[in-house]
Amino acid sequence: MDPLSRLQLDVEQCLLSLPQISTVAITAVRPRSAGAAAQIQTKINNTLAGLEVRGGKKGMAVIVGMPTIGKVNPNLYALKGTLMLDLSVIENILVNESADGTDFTAESLAYLLAQMLPQLNFAPFGQLLADEQLITPKPEAVMEKRIEYRVRLSVLSHARAYDKCAAPRISRSGSTITLTGADNLWYTSDESFPGPGNAAAVLYTGPFEQTASNYRAAAHAAEKMCSDVVAVAF
Repeated sequence: MDPLSRLQLDVEQCLLSLPQISTVAITAVRPRSAGAAAQIQTKINNTLAGLEVRGGKKGMAVIVGMPTIGKVNPNLYALKGTLMLDLSVIENILVNESADGTDFTAESLAYLLAQMLPQLNFAPFGQLLADEQLITPKPEAVMEKRIEYRVRLSVLSHARAYDKCAAPRISRSGSTITLTGADNLWYTSDESFPGPGNAAAVLYTGPFEQTASNYRAAAHAAEKMCSDVVAVAF
């Protein structure tokens, strides 16, 4: 599973496991199957209305948003940056203040999450961190008759680099062109990309007669990144 999906599910399932918030509805916004899509949409609608019941209580909810990656270092082969996740803490005041309401307010729940979650460590990501703008109110939610806070968490993400094919070598002896390399080699003579996705590219099967002045080549293999493209002019 990709890191974005894994972190979202980990946080959702962690929140569902915390006894301190057992009366708060928890929902991750991303359905994981076609069958779950309609069910999750209904749950989100009920959550926004404060009608999702958990532990016999209603009026408060947390929506686990879609993670994002920011501040990626462009000079690294492997993806390294800040993996960020927003939680929406939602309170329908009228429902929450009723006999079936929870013992939380949006402010108290946002503060509790901001205290608890940065103490957790989710392998393989590492420790959740409090973002610079940790708790942010959403004034526009008041117009929809609810109180809402955003709690933003982050974790340093460092994905592994993919294995990469070694670059081939293009050589000429007389009028014969030879490519050498360990993986499947593709070449072009029209300066286009030398790979199987290009109709003008040719899979190398052995030495061939030179018919052009410029050649480009690259190596391709399953489960690997393609090699750097090499080019020669004869």
